[in-house]
Amino acid sequence: MRSLPVGEVEIAFLDEGPRDGRPVVAVHGFPDGPWTFDHLAAALVDAGFRVIRPWLRGHGPSTAPPRRVAPLPDLVDDVEGLATALDLDRPALVGHDWGAVIGWVSASRPDPPWSAVAALAIPPLPVQARAALDPVQALHRSGYMWWMQVPGVERLLPRIADRLYARWSPGWDPPEGHMARVRDLLAHPATARAAVAPYRWILPAVLTGRYPADRRAVPAIPVRYLHGADDTCFPASAAERARRVLPTGSVEVVHGAGHFLHLERPEVVTPILLDFLGDSRRWTAQS
Repeated sequence: MRSLPVGEVEIAFLDEGPRDGRPVVAVHGFPDGPWTFDHLAAALVDAGFRVIRPWLRGHGPSTAPPRRVAPLPDLVDDVEGLATALDLDRPALVGHDWGAVIGWVSASRPDPPWSAVAALAIPPLPVQARAALDPVQALHRSGYMWWMQVPGVERLLPRIADRLYARWSPGWDPPEGHMARVRDLLAHPATARAAVAPYRWILPAVLTGRYPADRRAVPAIPVRYLHGADDTCFPASAAERARRVLPTGSVEVVHGAGHFLHLERPEVVTPILLDFLGDSRRWTAQS
C-alpha cells in the first residue's frame, strides 16, 4: 500500500503491475473497498497493465477533512489528483457504483485526464438524471438514499451491509471473507461518515437540480458501460436508455448478475474489460 497527498486529503492506494504498463485506476463504490477488484486487477497485471486501486477519501487509510459532507466533485478531484500526482500517462478508469459515478462526471468534464472509462452498474449522467425523476426508482430502489440522511445511520452500516448486498444482487453469495472486510471497514467511524457523506450531498443536489451539472453531458472519450440484468439497486432498463446516448457497442447487460456484477460474473466481466482496455486503437487515438 502507498499513499500520497492529494489536495486536502491523503489518498491511500494499491499499486500493482509494471511501472511502464498502461495505467488503469480502479475505483470502488459503496459499501466496498479496493479488494472488490482483486480478480480484475490480477488479470490486468498478468496482461501487462499497471493497476492503481485507491480507497475513497475517508475510507480505511485514506483521510478526510473534518467536515462530514463530501460533495461529489471532491471525490472526482481526488481521483483525478491521484492520477496527476502519480504522473500517469493517459490512464484509463474503471469504476463501480460510486466509482462509476466518479468516472462519468470526470469523463464529461472538459479535457478529462482519462484515455477511456469503463463504468459498472451506474449509467451515464443523462440516464441518471431521468432516473431521478422516476418515482419507482426514487422511492423503491433508491429508497436507501433517504435513510442515509438520518443522523446516526452511519453507526448501523456494518450491520446492514449484508442486507444491501443480498438485496442488490439477489441469490448471490459474496466470496469468502468479502463481507467481513466490508463490515470491518465500515466499523471505523471515520469510514462510516465518509460512506454516508456523498449521499447527504447528492440527494439535495438532485432535488434542487444541481446534479448533474450538465444533464446532457456525454463523454467524448471511449467508454464502456456494463450493467447486471438482475440489479435491484439501479434497474437494468437504464442500459437500454444508455444505448440511446452512448456510442454503438459501448453498452452491455450481463445476465445472471446483479449490482456487483464484476464479482458475480468475473468470467464474463473481466474479459470484456480486458478487451476494452487492451484495444490499442483506443489508446493510440487518445495519445
